[in-house]
Amino acid sequence: MSTPTRHVLWTGGFDSTFRVCQILAESSDLVQPYYLVDETRKSTGEEIHTMNRIRRDLEKHPQVDSSRLLPTHYASARGRPVPDGVREACKIISRKMDIGSQYPWLSGYAQVLEEPLELGIQGGGRIENILRPHVENGVVRGGGGESEFENALLRLFAPFRFPIIHLSKNDMFRISDERGFRATMERTWFCHSPRRGRPCGRCAPCKFAIEQDMGWRIPFFRRIQHRSFWEHLARSMRSGN
Repeated sequence: MSTPTRHVLWTGGFDSTFRVCQILAESSDLVQPYYLVDETRKSTGEEIHTMNRIRRDLEKHPQVDSSRLLPTHYASARGRPVPDGVREACKIISRKMDIGSQYPWLSGYAQVLEEPLELGIQGGGRIENILRPHVENGVVRGGGGESEFENALLRLFAPFRFPIIHLSKNDMFRISDERGFRATMERTWFCHSPRRGRPCGRCAPCKFAIEQDMGWRIPFFRRIQHRSFWEHLARSMRSGN
């Protein structure tokens, strides 16, 4: 019997790296990572560098079998046309919210793979909160949304699997502590617009990091320049945390 293989979209970010490490630490499955190269994205070089660094880190890890982490499959993010159904779903979604330019071609790419592609997004964001009631055992179960907008989201994300959508950042930190790969998680990358190899403190992922009590990952002098830092500090003081 052949060893099962999990197909994971890996970017070197917190969520996708957690999923890679979780599989290696908790199962005997192989992990086949995929990375879609977007030449227009400022963080592409940092993400690839981070994934290579994490690979080297895992080779020294006593609780993770890094030999089951297969070579990353690289593909061009913009190397194939976006399917009409995906394009139409994105038009409907864009009338209400900006979900990012990457999802149309990610969804199109996932549709042509022969295996389900795991997408490492966790609970807490607006998209995740809409999707979560429709996800069963990591799989989006058809339509059934209450609006055209919600059904468009379900169509867009149907090709993916969502194994960690029920977890919070605190859950993932707890599990990484229990499984011994917390230090690896702290090497992950998240900024979309790095400056001199460090997080910018201004892009959406940086703001989200601050809101998720992970602002310590951003240089302090950049962190305090953004309104999100002061808003989060005010909320923490009001709540007594």
